[in-house]
Amino acid sequence: MSVIRKTFLRGRVRPNGGATLIGYEGTVEFDWSTDEAKVYMHNTPRVETYKVDSSQMAHSGGDIALAMNFLKVMRGEERSGTPIDAGLWSALLCLKAKESAETHTFKRIAW
Repeated sequence: MSVIRKTFLRGRVRPNGGATLIGYEGTVEFDWSTDEAKVYMHNTPRVETYKVDSSQMAHSGGDIALAMNFLKVMRGEERSGTPIDAGLWSALLCLKAKESAETHTFKRIAW
């Protein structure tokens, strides 16, 4: 399961720029604003912190990159960087994850 976190400050929402992955044996929290990844072990009180150099990664903030690409496609300045299949696959994964969380069961992901 992945979680997108939002922090509420004085009535405003500030995205943390990260993700949390929760597994059976541990949890990993990525925080791109601090370039850190923290690993929480579920069977011990140990927490490991790793520094990550996100400036060397190709991901440029998914929503912003997608929006900029969409605007450039609409202006005829470039081709779409994401095929429709990728968008449909992403939507299917989100729906199956939601259904899995609601029913507490594993879901088969297939077209």
